[in-house]
Amino acid sequence: RLTELTGAPLPGFESMVACPELGNPNPWFTTVDDRMFFTAHDLEHGFELWVSDGSAERSQIVTDLHPGTDCSYLAHFTAVGAKVFFIEYSHPDRWDLMVSDGTPQGTNLVKTLALEPVESSPAPGFAALGDLLIFSSYDPLHGVELWVSDGTEQDTGLLKDIVAGVAGSHPVGFSNVGDRVFFVASGPDDGGTLWVTDGTEQGTLPFPFRTEQQAGLWADGVVANFHGLLFGVDCGLWVSDGTSEGTRLVRDFGGGQGIATIFERTE
Repeated sequence: RLTELTGAPLPGFESMVACPELGNPNPWFTTVDDRMFFTAHDLEHGFELWVSDGSAERSQIVTDLHPGTDCSYLAHFTAVGAKVFFIEYSHPDRWDLMVSDGTPQGTNLVKTLALEPVESSPAPGFAALGDLLIFSSYDPLHGVELWVSDGTEQDTGLLKDIVAGVAGSHPVGFSNVGDRVFFVASGPDDGGTLWVTDGTEQGTLPFPFRTEQQAGLWADGVVANFHGLLFGVDCGLWVSDGTSEGTRLVRDFGGGQGIATIFERTE
C-alpha cells in the first residue's frame, strides 16, 4: 500500500489485488519534474493511472480510462519533457500509445498500433529525446522498426526502415545519451548492430566504429545507466563518450564472447 512517511495509508488506496481480466498487473512508476506517475488500484476504479507529489491531498487518480471497476493494463511509463508516455494493452492484437500531463483533459490517446503477430513478441522499447519519444513498433509493411512521436497522432510514425521489408530490425536496448539515443538493431545477417539517432531519418545511422575490431560489436540489447558508454566487444570492455573517436578498449578479457552492455553518461 502507498503510505506517507508517517506510515499512515493514503486515503483511497487498497492493497494490490488481482483484476479478473488481467491477473495482477505489474506496477509502473516514473517521475516528471516534482510529480510521480504510477499505476494503482482502488475499489472504485480498478487499476488506473495516478499522480502524486508525495502528499496525501495531491495523490489522486488522473483519469479512469476504463470507467468503473474495469482495470486498465498500463505499462512502459517514459517521461518526455513535462509529460509521460505510456502504453495501454487494450486488445490482444494492438496497443494504445497514450500521453498525459497529469490532468484528465491532458491525458489522450496518441495512436493505436498493431502488435507483431507472433506467439511471443518482445515488448516495445522506449527512450526520451528532447520533446520526442523514440520507440519500437510494428506495422504490416515494415515489421518491427524504429518509430518517433511528439505526442500527436499526425507526427507519430516510422522514423527509419532499417531493414527493408516485413522482416524488420527489431530495435532494442534504447539508451538516451545527451541529444542522441543509442539502440541495437538486428539485420538478417547479423546478431545485432549498434545504431544511433538524433530523432531524424537522416540522423539515424549505424554507430561509426573506426576499426574492424570495433565494428565486430555483437549486441544483446542489455542497457543500463552508468558514468559513460561502456560495452563489451570481442572479449573486451570498451568505453565510449558517444563518438567513434572517444571509443576505446579499457581491458582485454582474453577469451570468450563479448556481450555488449551500453551505459548512459550521467555527468
